[in-house]
Amino acid sequence: MINLLSNLPKKGLVLAHLNICSLRNKVHEIINICSNGIHVLALSETHLDCSFDNSQLAVEGYRLFRKDRNQNGGGVAFYISENIAVTPREDLMGSDIEMIWLQLNIQFNKPILVGCCYRPPSSNVDYLEKICDNIEKASAQTKDIFLLGDFNIDWFSKKCYLRRKMITITNASNLKQIVTQPTRISLNGKFKSTCIDHIFTNVYELCSHVISVGVGCSDHNLIITTKKTKLPKFGARIVYRRSYKTFDPNAFVGDVERSTWSAVCDEEDVNASLRIFMDRFVKIVDKHAPIRKRSIKSNNAPWLDAELKSIMRERDNAKAETLKSKSDMDERYYCKLRNKVTKLNRLKKKIYFSQKISNSSNNSKQLWKVINEIMCKKPKCSNMYLETSAEIITKPLDIANHLNDFFIKKTANLRSSMLSYPKDSPCSNVKNIMRNKSCSLTFGTVKEEIVEKMLLSLPEEKIAGIDHLDGKIFKTVANILCKPISHIFNRSVISGVFPEIWKQSKIIPLVKDDRLGLTESNCRPINILPILSKIFEKLLFNQMMQYFVSNNLLSNSQHAYKPGHSTNTALVQMVDQWLTFMDDKKLVGAVLLDFTAAFDVIDHDILLSKLKCYGFSHQSVSLICSYLSGRSQRVFFNGSFSDCKQLSCGIPQGSCLGPLLFSVFVNDLSHAVLRADVVLYADDATMFYASPTVTDISCTLQNELNAITNWVKLNKLALNISKTKCIVFGTKRMLGKPCNLNLIIDTSVVEQVSQTKLLGVKLDSQLSWADQIDHIVSKMAKGIAFSRRCSVYCPPLVMKTVVQSLVLSHLGYCPVIWSSAAQGHLKKLQIVQNRAARVALGCSFRSSVDKMHTCLGWLKVEDKLNISLLCYMHNALFKNNPKSFVDKLVFSGYCHGHVTRQVSSGVLVVPSARSNCMTRTVLVRSSSAWNKLDLRTRHISNICNFKKTLKQIIINSITPVNL
Repeated sequence: MINLLSNLPKKGLVLAHLNICSLRNKVHEIINICSNGIHVLALSETHLDCSFDNSQLAVEGYRLFRKDRNQNGGGVAFYISENIAVTPREDLMGSDIEMIWLQLNIQFNKPILVGCCYRPPSSNVDYLEKICDNIEKASAQTKDIFLLGDFNIDWFSKKCYLRRKMITITNASNLKQIVTQPTRISLNGKFKSTCIDHIFTNVYELCSHVISVGVGCSDHNLIITTKKTKLPKFGARIVYRRSYKTFDPNAFVGDVERSTWSAVCDEEDVNASLRIFMDRFVKIVDKHAPIRKRSIKSNNAPWLDAELKSIMRERDNAKAETLKSKSDMDERYYCKLRNKVTKLNRLKKKIYFSQKISNSSNNSKQLWKVINEIMCKKPKCSNMYLETSAEIITKPLDIANHLNDFFIKKTANLRSSMLSYPKDSPCSNVKNIMRNKSCSLTFGTVKEEIVEKMLLSLPEEKIAGIDHLDGKIFKTVANILCKPISHIFNRSVISGVFPEIWKQSKIIPLVKDDRLGLTESNCRPINILPILSKIFEKLLFNQMMQYFVSNNLLSNSQHAYKPGHSTNTALVQMVDQWLTFMDDKKLVGAVLLDFTAAFDVIDHDILLSKLKCYGFSHQSVSLICSYLSGRSQRVFFNGSFSDCKQLSCGIPQGSCLGPLLFSVFVNDLSHAVLRADVVLYADDATMFYASPTVTDISCTLQNELNAITNWVKLNKLALNISKTKCIVFGTKRMLGKPCNLNLIIDTSVVEQVSQTKLLGVKLDSQLSWADQIDHIVSKMAKGIAFSRRCSVYCPPLVMKTVVQSLVLSHLGYCPVIWSSAAQGHLKKLQIVQNRAARVALGCSFRSSVDKMHTCLGWLKVEDKLNISLLCYMHNALFKNNPKSFVDKLVFSGYCHGHVTRQVSSGVLVVPSARSNCMTRTVLVRSSSAWNKLDLRTRHISNICNFKKTLKQIIINSITPVNL
């Protein structure tokens, strides 16, 4: 194959097609084919379905686009070089034919439409008609077109009706079929050679002669052509990292000890003090761990060594020889080599990963790196170009500057649409919160011991900010540097000045959706701040949080960044209320509010005014003001930093202090409404109201929505109306009648849905949790598929860890919420867990479920869910959080108007229920489960010991089995 490919023109866009006849176990063959400089590889008969994740089929340096049949056979796909901008053309893809279309956008070139089609040999004339209609639709785009595929129409058979039909349609679309050689050749001459794999194009005069190459992994030939076009040149991916190859910790510590840090401690100006520190410390660090420029090279299938490649070439040559001779002896030799390639690939892959796992057995972090490599979990799309509406940018520096401008302008455009209000207007609710409070906050200084402890707790691979100082550096000399660093922190606190050089952030552009590539709208800015800055912020965060919690200033409806609170507690508060309302025969209307760039548009003046109202001293406000003002950012892309851009608003994402400041900023949102309830988790806000009638719900929610819209405008935030949804919850009987809310925000209609996702959990209008459990089952099934891939290389002890992490971990997110689902739904989870146990132990389907669980030390799903309920109740009772749940708990000894002997028993009053809705609440289920525990277990205060005891009780209740 390699010799034949050398006949192609060196310059241009190389396009190829192959009927792969199942891609599932042939990724190594694709790697070998793509290594010959192919830019666009179309594949037919991929035989894939939804159980195969793209990561299992990944080829480094290429992006995969696919359209599966999701049943026996069929399927088409493209591997496109990641240096080519690609836009999937969903508008050209028919759902009833196996055809995929992509648009290639190459700099300084006309857009190219590439399609891949598979026509089954058993399909009728109607199927071909649909293909022809699709071709006509594509040709109307007036772009360069390449349609590749296995059409199962022999182009050599001039009397074939289907061929004549294709010629008529393609001629009308100015397309020409350019493959002139056989593409499916009989090895032994039992059937005639045919040309059933085709390439149609409307720029045939710009294409090289098509080459038909025999490959050992398919009974079809690989067909290849080159379009004359100039492709942009891309350099290697560049990163800058400190080199620790010659790093000597003892010599480094010695140099740091010998350096005089008294100059840092003697300087009272915080900026001058920090400059002295950085000048001296960076000089020492650069000496022992210099910054090196590194090119990142792809390493597809590292087990695909010279020996295996040699046998693959020998196999391909044997096939070519067989096609010429038609000899049975040559055919047997080719088949022998083909099978040898398959076996040797599996063996080398197993040896490679087994050895790496063995070497990492005592290092869990390194072990998971190997497991991720097995699962092909790699970083997201790392395109070397940026596709904009006007052009394609390829130079790293230009890309960095363009993205930085885009991020800044996006915020500026949002801010420009906001009206100006008096500074005190947004603070009226805060003043009401503080009406009967007499508390204040002045940031205190920190001790050296605390700073040293925080330095030692840094992860060694903590990502460095713009100063290139990582966690390993600080951790090595924590005991020496804690004094000068604590001095810098304390001078900042006392003077109310945040150091200037900590205000610049490094922005890494991260692609949201790998399929869409690097575009402005598909890019998320990730803030990387200096490590010392984050440590200082953490110290301020701790003082602020203690102040707000101890003085009960944070709303009970806010669940983000508070001790004992999480998405779990936020969902419990909402869902329990909704089910209680439904038990009272009320419908519940909810509005899921979505803010646009909430962190980026925070108004500094409004935030500082609110902090003053919350009792922050002048010195504390000055420090926060200094922290927020004068900030700047630079985008880093492929070794290049953009120009520095100033930020006029917002709080830094990726910071420790930023999320808490945002929570404080929106803390008074719940006070903006009168009749409805609001539950907050950071920038996720949910408002709801219950009533027997839809009319009342609609009217009330509209009024409250108007109030929230007014609050949003006063606080200079922006609602994303397109992502804001509303939903009505109720029983099946209640929802039998029309339940249209017809809510409006600034003349825009709020979309009403029957299913939605809130804080990572899928909700339906009856709160049945069917969708959520199906989602968990799907995630667990994927985890099982990944675990099976690992089972070939991992020893049994490692496999247990792998399965628990990849499969059972999906049961751990908010189980107290969805564990009230019907038994029929919960049974699905147990079935999947049984499958996971078989994978972990390598057992057959006839193995006893009880024996497998006992051997692994696993609990049944039902038992896990009961433990999660009891642990939630334990946290509520012993940690007194969350308050919204704790306030509903009543011990039976206190419910008679006087204290009785039952108080010491710790028995809870279980709320009475009118219907099944109330019995499904976390409050009722956890209270009932708690009351079933013995007195000794209920009095265990440590949560870890409590969990161990519960697990032991369950294990003891299981009848022993003979393993």
